[in-house]
Amino acid sequence: MSTTVLIVIVALCVVVALGYFFLVRETPKVRQQNPVKPIPSVYPATSSQQWPENASKDHSENLGRGLEEGAVPDQQAGEEIQRENGQDEELELPEEKFLPIEATTVSSGTDQAGLPLHDPLLQELIKITFAKPVVGNQLVEYVRQAKVLVPEGHLKVLAYEINSKSWLEPDPIGLYSEVAFYVQLASTKGAMNEVSLSELYQLFNRMEMSFSADMTAEDVNVVSERSKKLADMVVSFGLQITLWLLPHETVTIDRFEQVSSDLGFRRRSSHTYEKIGDFLSGPNGEAIYQKGIFQINWLNDKKIALSLNVPLIAPEENPLRLFMMAANAFGAAFDAEIVDASGTEINGGTIALVEKELKVFYRQMREAQIEPGSLRAHCLLD
Repeated sequence: MSTTVLIVIVALCVVVALGYFFLVRETPKVRQQNPVKPIPSVYPATSSQQWPENASKDHSENLGRGLEEGAVPDQQAGEEIQRENGQDEELELPEEKFLPIEATTVSSGTDQAGLPLHDPLLQELIKITFAKPVVGNQLVEYVRQAKVLVPEGHLKVLAYEINSKSWLEPDPIGLYSEVAFYVQLASTKGAMNEVSLSELYQLFNRMEMSFSADMTAEDVNVVSERSKKLADMVVSFGLQITLWLLPHETVTIDRFEQVSSDLGFRRRSSHTYEKIGDFLSGPNGEAIYQKGIFQINWLNDKKIALSLNVPLIAPEENPLRLFMMAANAFGAAFDAEIVDASGTEINGGTIALVEKELKVFYRQMREAQIEPGSLRAHCLLD
């Protein structure tokens, strides 16, 4: 009898041991096959900057170090920024704000002759006064030649029309006593160099001789130096921060266009949308296109780039916060991960570092007499 009891006890022990073995060893395998997906943070991504090829190396490296190495200078500061920027806010793309046209106009008013003022930082004004009135068809040909010598959009021409007694763009049937050339020296579209300026001034000298006219202009060598300094500013302040959206499912170009339109973005090219460009009245009354603060580019059906044009928005608008909100809105729409160029996420400490670097960047812009988000900034850096 005792032998039978012993056998039963041994059998029960074996059953318990086997059950424990399978429970303990198999459960982790099931958990590994079904991982719990973490809830995304308000700041699930880092930022990587895109500089022109000849950008200032020192400035680029300093800002890039904080963005790409994931440095955490002050974790507490990062957490405070997350709380300040509203971690529990509904992630909706904010309505883009623009300064009033009057606040963004670089220069306004006219001189004593009624000629619109020019921007002394961006432009050179050349005035040619004719001894006798000049017929429009003669003047228009010189204007056409001048436009060939400057980057697109860098030349504005006004002439004083005798009959209407006003400054107008010259046309073939007008009669003019004076002409003014507003030459923008540099922008992201290009810069006037010594050769192009020399050719332009030679054209103006031919006009002076042909029409027995008097030309008022700064020395070409002085203008050339100004142009070089302005071109350096384009390099120094042409900052763009980019995030990468990696959808879990493919996103067709049609789907990309639909979501971009729904979120208030406007088409700029075949695969590029922006939020939202606008037209501003320039210092000479011309319509100037204001590039959108945010741009989104469809690279392929598994990769989308969202960029912040840093100098085109004032720091008081809290651009980094708006940028992260926009990234989350697109990330949710595309069911996408939001990462930096290396494919990694960042924490609040890195966000704090980026905000510190942007404060330095904006201060340097203002020291260079370029107000972030202003018409001058758009003319130079759009």
